Amino acid sequence: MSLSQAQIDTIVRWVDGGAPAGDLKDMPRPRKWPNADEWKATKELGPPDLIVKSETWTMPAHHQDVWWRPATDIGLTEPRWVRAVEIRPGSVAGRKITHHTVAYLAQEDPDSVVPGSTDDLRGRALLMEWAIGKGYDLYRPDSGKLLLPGSKISWDIHYHAVGEEIRDHVEIGIWLYPKGQEPRYRTYLTGFRPSRVRIALAASTFLRTVSR
Repeated sequence: MSLSQAQIDTIVRWVDGGAPAGDLKDMPRPRKWPNADEWKATKELGPPDLIVKSETWTMPAHHQDVWWRPATDIGLTEPRWVRAVEIRPGSVAGRKITHHTVAYLAQEDPDSVVPGSTDDLRGRALLMEWAIGKGYDLYRPDSGKLLLPGSKISWDIHYHAVGEEIRDHVEIGIWLYPKGQEPRYRTYLTGFRPSRVRIALAASTFLRTVSR
C-alpha cells in the first residue's frame, strides 16, 4: 500500500502549515489498558484457585543475562486436576527484566510427562511457558493436568538487565476442576524440536501421534 501523490501533497501542506490539530471531538477515545494486577483469564474463569510464586530475584542495573531456577512447593494436600494456567511477572517493573519463563511440574508421576520426552526434562512435565504478550492456557473440554500432593513448580526464568536495579518474581495462576471431577483426557505441553519431527523427502502430508 502506498499513498497517492494527492495524499502526499495534503500531508506536506499540513506540515508546512504548522501541523494544526483537528477537531478534538473527532479524536478516537483513549485506549483503556488492562489493570496490570488482574489475571487475563479472570474475565472468562474468575480468579485463580491457586497462585504459586517463585523466589524473588534482584537484577542489577548492568549485568549479563541470568537464568534463575528456583523451585516452589504448590502446597496441595490432595490430588487435583488443572483446567487452565497463566504466568505473569510479579509487578509492572518486573515486566522490564523478565524475558521469558518456563514452569515445570516436578512430581512423582511418570504419566504427567509426554511419552518420548528427552532426558533434559529430568522427569519434569512442562506445565506452561510464558513470554511478553502471552495470555493463558485453557485446556480443551474434559482434559487437564493432574497435580499431586508434594508437587512443586520448577522454574526456569530468563532475566536481563535494563539499566536499573529491579527486584521481582514470577507467579503462576492455576484454575482447578471442582473437587471430585476428573477429566477424561490428560493434556501435554511439549516443545517442537527437529529431533521429534522427521518428514520424509517429498512427502505431501505428515502426521505424528502420541499415545500411552
